[in-house]
Amino acid sequence: MGQYNPEHDELENNWGCHLANGTASGSRCFQGFDREVIRNVPGYRLHSLEASGTAANSTALQHLSDYQLGRALFGIGCYAGGDHVLTTLSSSAFTNKAHLSVPKSYEDATQRCKLQTVPLPYMVPCEKYSDTAQYFYESRCLRALHKRLLVAELIGKPYKVLMFEYILGGCGAELSTDFLERLAPVLKTFNVTVIADEVLTGGRVGASMTMTTRMPAIFQERVEMITMGKFMNAAIVLKKLTKKPSVCDDPARGTSTNIECFEACSKFNLVASRSYMIPQRQRLVLDTLGVRKEKEHYWGQGLLLFTNRTRPQLTQGLKNRILPRLDDMKIKKLRCVKSDWTRSTVAKLVKRTVEDWLKKQQVVAEKGKYTFVVALVDYIFACPSAAHNDEATTSTLQFRQEHIWSFIGDELAKQKATVVRCALRDQGIITRKRPESFLQTAILAAVSHTRDARSIYKKRIGWERTEYIFVDKSRIMNRKTGKMLS
Repeated sequence: MGQYNPEHDELENNWGCHLANGTASGSRCFQGFDREVIRNVPGYRLHSLEASGTAANSTALQHLSDYQLGRALFGIGCYAGGDHVLTTLSSSAFTNKAHLSVPKSYEDATQRCKLQTVPLPYMVPCEKYSDTAQYFYESRCLRALHKRLLVAELIGKPYKVLMFEYILGGCGAELSTDFLERLAPVLKTFNVTVIADEVLTGGRVGASMTMTTRMPAIFQERVEMITMGKFMNAAIVLKKLTKKPSVCDDPARGTSTNIECFEACSKFNLVASRSYMIPQRQRLVLDTLGVRKEKEHYWGQGLLLFTNRTRPQLTQGLKNRILPRLDDMKIKKLRCVKSDWTRSTVAKLVKRTVEDWLKKQQVVAEKGKYTFVVALVDYIFACPSAAHNDEATTSTLQFRQEHIWSFIGDELAKQKATVVRCALRDQGIITRKRPESFLQTAILAAVSHTRDARSIYKKRIGWERTEYIFVDKSRIMNRKTGKMLS
C-alpha cells in the first residue's frame, strides 16, 4: 500500500485525496470490507468498490434509476466530472482564479443540466439572513420541487432518484436539517429515493464516517445509497440494509477481475479510528490561519473548511478551501491574502443564484409544451386554501374543468394554447385546437397516466351526472395533520 509522507500539512492534499497517513488492519476480500462498512456506517452495507467518486456516483445513479438517467434529479451545485454524461449534468463552476466553486448561473448550464437540476436552499449560516428568511427560502425551493414532481407524475414520467451533497464541496453552502425533515415526506409521496454524495464529506465531517447517519430519522428513510471516495485511493457505494432478502430472477454472472480491497479497506478503517481527532485538528488549523476568533471569516464543518484567506500558491485545491489531514503533523500556513469571501458574501451569492434558477425554471415550465399540466398543478395547489368546510374532511379534492379555466383566465389560456401549438409545430404537427381542448387533453392525459395509482381521476356524480375531477389529497397534503407538504 503506497504511503504519502509529507513533512507538513499544507491543507490542500491533492484535492483532499490524502486524509490520513499510517497503517490499519484491512480485509483483502469484499465480504470483509463489507463487514467493516456495516460496523462503521449503521444501516448500510458495501454495494460496490469503484475506481473514483465519479464512477461511484454513476453506479448509484444507474442502479436507482433503472438505467434511465433522465429520471434522475441533481441538487444545484452538484459536481460531476470524468464521465461524459455526468459532466453535462454538473452545475458547479469556479469563481475567479479558482478561489471557490459555486453553483453555475442558469445561463451557463447545459440544456440537460437545466432540465434535471433542482434548486435546493443551500446556505452558509450567517447573521445576514434571519431564521424567518431562511424558512421562506426553503419553502420556496420545496414548493417548486413538489410541483415539479407532481407534473412529472401527471405526464407519465415520474422521477426516481435525487442526488445531492449535504455541503457543497466547492463553497461550503449547506442544507439545514430542518429542510431535510420537510423534504422527506415530499420525496416519500412520489417514491423518490436519495443518493447522498459524500465523496468529499465521508470520513471528514463529524464523529461518524458519514453525515447521513447523523441526519433526522425521517430523512434517513429516503436515503438508499451513499457514495464515498477520495481518501481511500478508490471509491465505494453504500446501500441501505434491508430486512427482506433480495430476489434476482436472472443472477449476474459477475466479472472476472475486480478492484483489490485491501488498501481501500485499510484506509477506511484508519480514518474511522481517528474521527475523534477532527474537532481538535479543526481548532488547530483555524488558529494557525488566524481566523477562529472571527466567525464571519470561516465556515464549513469538520475538516471541510473555507476561509476568507486566499492562498495563491495552491495548485491542487481551491484557494479559499481548507482540507486538513487527520494526522498529528505540523501545519504549513503558506502565504495568505485576505479576500472578500466571507460567510455572508458566499451566502448572498449562492442564495441569489438559487433564486434565479427557481425563477427561470418556472418561466420555462410555463412556456413549455406541458404548460396546461403546469396550470393544472398550480390549480391543485391553490385548491386547499379555497376548499369549502364540507371538503376539509374528505380524502380528495373535487373540481370541474371550468374551475381550472376560471383559474387560468381567458387571456392566459390563449397564450398557453399558442405555446403548445408552437411546440407541436416543431414536431411537425399543425393543429388549430382551441385552448379549452388543450386543457381537456392535459386533464385526460393526467388521468390516464395515474390510472393505476388513482392519484387523479374523473367521475360523474349527482342526478345530472355532472363530471368532476378528483385528486388524492395525499399528493399535496399530510392526511393526518391536514397541512400542505410544502
